[in-house]
Amino acid sequence: MGSRIDVSQNSGHGLIEGRIMHCRWFALVQPEPTSFGINPRTLLKGGGRVSRLCVYTGSTNKKEIVAEYSRGWVSLKYNYIDIVGELVNYLERRYSLRVVK
Repeated sequence: MGSRIDVSQNSGHGLIEGRIMHCRWFALVQPEPTSFGINPRTLLKGGGRVSRLCVYTGSTNKKEIVAEYSRGWVSLKYNYIDIVGELVNYLERRYSLRVVK
């Protein structure tokens, strides 16, 4: 798909916010893969670092949630599966990098 992913805020403790295409998102990324994280290959529960994800459209006071994951899928609109997959893969790659001494 090749969407541009922008990170607008990174707490340094795994809470990350940003934009992808016309959507806003926030995620909680664990330092290591967990049994309750989103698997980046299948988007199913287990084996990923992303333990919380919310993707939404619209403004803060009138937003439509298109994907919500909280240790398991709460909702995921079919039209947004590609965007969610790209975002989860980006977060897995970007936040698994370690500095080697």
